[in-house]
Amino acid sequence: MLLNGILTREFTDEEYLAHQRELHKERCEKTIAWIKKDVGNTTLIDKMKKEAEYSLNNLFILPGTRGVRFDVGTPPAWWECRTDDEEYLWVLNRMHWFNNLVKLYHITGERMYAEKVMTDMLDWIDNCPPGVLPDENTTKEQMLDIRRFYSGVTPWRSLEVGIRMFDSWNYAYDCLLHTDLMTPEAHTKIVCSFYQHALVLRTMSPIYWPKADHNHYLHEMLGLLNIACIFPDMINAEVYREFAIRELVRCAKAQFSEDGGQVEGSPGYHGGCLRMFFTLIETAKTFGIALPDDILDMCKKATDYIIMATGPDGILTPFGDTGCSSVCEDIARRYYTAFGELGSTAKIFAIHPSNDPDVIPEEVQQQARELAASAGGEDNLQRQIDQYFARTGWTRDDSHFGFLCHSPVCNGHSHIDPCTFTLYLKGDLIVVDPSHYTYRECEDRKRFKSPEYHSTITFDDKPPYTYVSRWSFGPQKEGRIRSAYRLPGVFAADASHHGYDPDYHKRLCALVGDDVFLVADDVINVTGAVIRLYFHMDDTEVKVEGRLATSSRINVLIPEGVSAESVPAERSFNMDIARPSSRLIFTDDSGKSRQYLTVFTKRDDISEPKIERVKDGIEISYKQGSERVAFLWSFTSSLKKI
Repeated sequence: MLLNGILTREFTDEEYLAHQRELHKERCEKTIAWIKKDVGNTTLIDKMKKEAEYSLNNLFILPGTRGVRFDVGTPPAWWECRTDDEEYLWVLNRMHWFNNLVKLYHITGERMYAEKVMTDMLDWIDNCPPGVLPDENTTKEQMLDIRRFYSGVTPWRSLEVGIRMFDSWNYAYDCLLHTDLMTPEAHTKIVCSFYQHALVLRTMSPIYWPKADHNHYLHEMLGLLNIACIFPDMINAEVYREFAIRELVRCAKAQFSEDGGQVEGSPGYHGGCLRMFFTLIETAKTFGIALPDDILDMCKKATDYIIMATGPDGILTPFGDTGCSSVCEDIARRYYTAFGELGSTAKIFAIHPSNDPDVIPEEVQQQARELAASAGGEDNLQRQIDQYFARTGWTRDDSHFGFLCHSPVCNGHSHIDPCTFTLYLKGDLIVVDPSHYTYRECEDRKRFKSPEYHSTITFDDKPPYTYVSRWSFGPQKEGRIRSAYRLPGVFAADASHHGYDPDYHKRLCALVGDDVFLVADDVINVTGAVIRLYFHMDDTEVKVEGRLATSSRINVLIPEGVSAESVPAERSFNMDIARPSSRLIFTDDSGKSRQYLTVFTKRDDISEPKIERVKDGIEISYKQGSERVAFLWSFTSSLKKI
């Protein structure tokens, strides 16, 4: 492929390289100056060098490598999936190591880091030709084969095409454009590959995601926009730019709810998509693109969600396919860059007290720390994705819980877990979500997505809907969070789902003060099913004695009329990485409709939990010392202290 076939003006290789250097001179200088601010940060540089050493030797942690460094070949074997997880090949071809290496090159001046990036990029171009792209003469049969290529286990899957264009290749291009490593010949080869990437993103991505309702499409359109902005002389660059902006606006409307939640219901993917929109805002500022106010307003609401979904330890609530990661510090930097203020991210500065002073001035951070330390409790109800979060404050010693009940689900990133919850009491993680562990089609994927591995309920050991494959489920019936309640010193919400129709399940979760958590279950059991309640505990050793389960950190008061046991389990921290946990299982084989009250507390003076149906609803009570604390729960209408 020649330059004159992809540009609107005629250039020699030398002329076009000079043209691009002049066009992007100021922008690239700013990027490199920003990198060089860390020249004296020896701690950071040592950390970056350690990671770079692995990169120089092609040793990476990838899906399927079970959390250990893996030799991907020298040069990397771009087309080989060397583990039992196809995500291995896709993630390898995103080339995330480029960013660290080009930064190190400019910080240290050591040429080997930049040479590695250039070598890998050119090797990839030589050994990874694209498949056939459609044109006006493409038949339906040919289109099917083309689609298989760009959605298959290939370096050219459209998601990786998009990610390379806004996360690794574009950054490497900016950082190496003005170096002698970027020769005219190498530059032309790279530009032609960028053009091929643009063709994929413009022609194939809209076919896969016509509703713009998936995070993949957001990544892909952001990649297309970057190409159009970096190469304005490319054929159809203006068309690509306008198309990408229009589709990104559609993504904002299709992927984020009125209350600010991302439709997949996974805080991890919510955070990833929000960061993409902040990247869009940064790109728009850099290249003079006007964005509609709707996107800016959505980013603010979406930020409120991600802050509320963050636990007292700074970790995101791992609902669905969310890893146990922290994103708040990055979100705070991006929010400040976008809006010139911290907004709701100021409240996380008691959890993460320090951030980059080159982005957020120290005096702004100090004000945020003071605000966060004194901020009171809050809750957040996401009506469209049926999630609820509540917290007693914003320090690492506060209590927090997340509650969800959404069915039918949006896509395969969800888990089979209606009415599940997570819980921190006084900063301690008590009830966990197992996270995802793997995307492979295997028993582990099924296990980590199952209701039995969450904190929910089953009838006759059946799920509320079936696991079909790692990305799909059987037919689903309605499940919703119905109402949220605020009483003095109490945060609560209730939910119901029809997944066991004609049987029926309602649940109330209530945080009383900062050290008592109530789970009230109302079960309509017309089929005489065996009921099992599951609670996934962070502790590895939970002992059951009578109606009390205990660990070193928690007391669990067990409902009447059930048998109880504690069994070993696992929870995931990152892809392919798990650590031991445990599950409490309460079993009722009476076959009756009834209510269950489970109490989680750090107190030693809580006793005699009771729950019963009364004329006006369900009465819930327990003794605290010598006094009885009681509530009346009228489903979807009220929760009263009595």
